[in-house]
Amino acid sequence: MEDKMRTSLRNQSEVAHYWGNQIQSEGRANHIFFEGKSIFSYGRHFEIARFANSNAVFFNPRRYSSTTCQHQSLVRHAIPANVEVFQIDGFDNSHSENIKQLLDKVTDLRAKACRARLHKNFYLMECKNLIAKIEKYLEIFHCKSELSESHIKLIDSFRATKDNLLSEETVKAIREQQEKERQEKIRECKQKIQDWLSFKINHIPALDYVYLRIRDGIIESSRGARVRLESARMLWDKIKAGEPVRGIQVDNFTVISMTDTILQIGCHKIEMIEVYRLAKALNW
Repeated sequence: MEDKMRTSLRNQSEVAHYWGNQIQSEGRANHIFFEGKSIFSYGRHFEIARFANSNAVFFNPRRYSSTTCQHQSLVRHAIPANVEVFQIDGFDNSHSENIKQLLDKVTDLRAKACRARLHKNFYLMECKNLIAKIEKYLEIFHCKSELSESHIKLIDSFRATKDNLLSEETVKAIREQQEKERQEKIRECKQKIQDWLSFKINHIPALDYVYLRIRDGIIESSRGARVRLESARMLWDKIKAGEPVRGIQVDNFTVISMTDTILQIGCHKIEMIEVYRLAKALNW
């Protein structure tokens, strides 16, 4: 006899992760719910995001309320790293309409960069990233034939100038500044991280990398995901043996990649030093 699907989930984070990994067809908890490819805040009037296909998610950039913003943040962080996210206003548009939205944003960012004094490089970096996003959209949906000639010319002109928007030195400086800000955020959250690890609190701010703790035979992540110890042990044994781990299922989550420093599972980026810490704590 098949187990009945559990649609009343533990919390909002679990709802977001179950949807993001398409674990089951529906689920809900505390005013956030999903049905198939779509996930909603409070009701069907606010669709947070929708899987367009297995490689892409359309994400609603609109703001509605502070609680819905929290739901949006949970959902955004639950989308696996190998799934491309496109911020699109309206999920039933044609590809041509979606591309127009993205092109309009590029044009707006370029105009802001021209006017800006303090944040010019920020706008140019956003512009560069958005042009790359348009290229990714065309690659995933193979929809160039649906575009108007004017849109194709505009895309080609943006592509031609993308690499000249910022020098390599400027891009490097921006990334170094972003890493500095990331480290500062970790320092600011250091006590909260320790409190979470010692079960004094159940939530910490969303950081780039997640932390892990053990409770009742379950490994919990700081983003609310849970996997069984035996599943995690299977993965650890392969890591320790030097075997490839990409594509391995760890309960409901898939290993995306592993480097010497980062393990990527679903939406989670875990520093290997955190993986080693947990393995040592478990005497593995």
